[in-house]
Amino acid sequence: MAQLIKPKKIRGKYFFSDFPDFYPNLSPRDIFKLGSFGGTYWRPIYSSVTKESYKDVHKNYPPFWWNNIPEENFSSEEYNKSINKYRIEVGTTLEYWEGNGWITKISSIWMGSLVL
Repeated sequence: MAQLIKPKKIRGKYFFSDFPDFYPNLSPRDIFKLGSFGGTYWRPIYSSVTKESYKDVHKNYPPFWWNNIPEENFSSEEYNKSINKYRIEVGTTLEYWEGNGWITKISSIWMGSLVL
């Protein structure tokens, strides 16, 4: 895995030296704490792009990344709109993204390496 560059948080935004035009206001950890993706980001999936099944992928990362975040906020099999801020279901399915060619073998590898 490539060396990870820790972003700097300045005035409520994260800044990455290697991506100066990208400055989110939430970290992946913040997003999971808020119940984004209805708790399904790390759910068990089958990818039609890689032709593989994935389960418990979040367990490949340091356990401290998930400290004080309920597991239901990131690895639920069913979307739970009650855990997100607006109490509504948003987004589309993995099948929709893969069907539109938005997920490739390269992007699926990158998505699995996001830093908290």
